[in-house]
Amino acid sequence: MNNLHNYWAALHSCKKKKLTLFEPHFRRNFIHVRDVVNAIIFTMKNFNKLKNDVYNLGLSSANISKIMLARSIQKQYKKLKIKIVKNRKDPDKRDYFVSNRKIENKGFKATISLDKGISELIQIFSNDKNKVINNY
Repeated sequence: MNNLHNYWAALHSCKKKKLTLFEPHFRRNFIHVRDVVNAIIFTMKNFNKLKNDVYNLGLSSANISKIMLARSIQKQYKKLKIKIVKNRKDPDKRDYFVSNRKIENKGFKATISLDKGISELIQIFSNDKNKVINNY
């Protein structure tokens, strides 16, 4: 449900050209959906060496704060205005650095950069010829 909410928030931000952040210093880890698919394939092919353990999955270079993410988006989407709200708390209290070293040591590494993922999303949102995005 949280991912669906984030998707709609991204659509809304693109449409309104404004991104509102609460507690912008909170860190998250990001990963491209194609890297997630590649990780699933990797785990299926390497089940025996991965079984009975737990692994984090993310892009190691994308352990960044929400404001860093917003500025990365703004670099590519110049129209975006970032608004930081100081008197409200983010209901999502997650603030963490994720180590992906364990799965990387087993042979999997996410490869699609954050900038590439941002670029793809901006292109998708901008080229919505059927106006599906504007229909939400």
